[in-house]
Amino acid sequence: MPNAQTSQSRQLVPAELAAILLQTIYTSSPQEDQVVNHLILSLEHRTDTIKTELVFLRAFAVDMAIATVLGNNQERHILLDSLYVQWALATGQGHGAALETWHDSLAYYRQLVSNAAPNTTGLGSQLGQAYAQRCQVPIDTATDLILFGASIFQALFTGIVELLEAANVHWSPADADADADAENLY
Repeated sequence: MPNAQTSQSRQLVPAELAAILLQTIYTSSPQEDQVVNHLILSLEHRTDTIKTELVFLRAFAVDMAIATVLGNNQERHILLDSLYVQWALATGQGHGAALETWHDSLAYYRQLVSNAAPNTTGLGSQLGQAYAQRCQVPIDTATDLILFGASIFQALFTGIVELLEAANVHWSPADADADADAENLY
């Protein structure tokens, strides 16, 4: 994950921060890849499902970190709009089924968090269980997958919160106008 000190050295515009966040969503460490490959082999499960759902879990961790740090204000909306534009440009899928799947996945995790009752396992564990369910792995055989999902969420959420708190972002009205114009992409 990008170092927060990089963000302190110069002022970023929302599009640059969104590009960093998108890279964080799609880029895994070699250790993470190794664990994913081990899980795929041990669970004898389809590679694409576990990897695709991991991207959505990572996207949710970023989404929740943005909401935690920025609240429900204009800066959050500017950053999310920039993130969606960056995603559309990176994937070439600014609308349609791919964007709908992205939004549905985020909505699934958001709903889980908003309905979560306090328990002894914690939010990370609940999100790990949800990740395993979305991967269509039976819970009774998914202990390692649940722990992996929980740890990925917790580490990424914490890292992104730190990055956002340290980032020196230039939130100008021009940023909002540029993102509003780009909204037609999705």
